[in-house]
Amino acid sequence: LGLLEAATIEWRLREGQAQDALRGLKVAIMNKLANQNHRKTHAQGYGPYTRAIDLINQQAEVIKKYSEAYKRSRVALLKLGFDGQDKNFQELKPEDCYTKAMFREQR
Repeated sequence: LGLLEAATIEWRLREGQAQDALRGLKVAIMNKLANQNHRKTHAQGYGPYTRAIDLINQQAEVIKKYSEAYKRSRVALLKLGFDGQDKNFQELKPEDCYTKAMFREQR
């Protein structure tokens, strides 16, 4: 296995990791939104409200996990010669991890 072949394989693996992280991030953001909406409409009283907040906080941790995985994959791709201006794997900003940012481009 040559160096170029190994780099090509790693490139493909990192692209797959980045795509998986973006998919997971999207699902996690949508789940957090659903939990927030559920809390607003159905969580009455301290017990249900606290459980709803715990679920939302857990979902925030999942979002953080996927965003960090994406950032690691993107950094690895950049080290392999990936074009940082490519629209498929843009830099992930903190504001991109919220529902408003997710629906911004769909208008």
